Amino acid sequence: MKWKLKKYKLIFLLIFFTTLIFACYILLSKETRVDINLLTEKRQLLEEENKQLDKTIKANETLLAQSQQLELELNRLKQSLPSEAKEDEFMTEVKELLEENELSLKKVLPEFSLQQNEVYKSLSYEFQIKGDYQSYLDFLSNLEQLDRLIRINGVQIDNGVDNLSITLNLIIYYKRADSYV
Repeated sequence: MKWKLKKYKLIFLLIFFTTLIFACYILLSKETRVDINLLTEKRQLLEEENKQLDKTIKANETLLAQSQQLELELNRLKQSLPSEAKEDEFMTEVKELLEENELSLKKVLPEFSLQQNEVYKSLSYEFQIKGDYQSYLDFLSNLEQLDRLIRINGVQIDNGVDNLSITLNLIIYYKRADSYV
């Protein structure tokens, strides 16, 4: 009987500990499932945040590229806007272009209509030129290639017997001394 009683105690203890281990396993696995669900939700939130960050990074890269492009344009503008009118230098360049394109300069009239804003000042000139049409087109193309900012404000063409008589109104620009550019 002693042996049977010990046997029953042993079986009882074995069943008790097995039940205890099983209960602990169920409780721990339930907590683990809750932890896994929480971690899954956190992962989804982080993925959404990463998508937003990727969009922001792409937008910033685009803005950076645009900013660099604008800076290049500003530097180009700074180079094309001399700090002084340098009228003599401009007139020399125009006369050289006229000679290169076999055009003759009949008259130059400075109009002195000074325009300005916070960045630039400008001076207007009227050139009276004689020559053929193709030479005139070549002259305009070369004039466009000058480093200085120039605007053609008006053109008047009179057809002569041998040559064209062309009146060209140009505006040259230069930086104001107090300009922020």
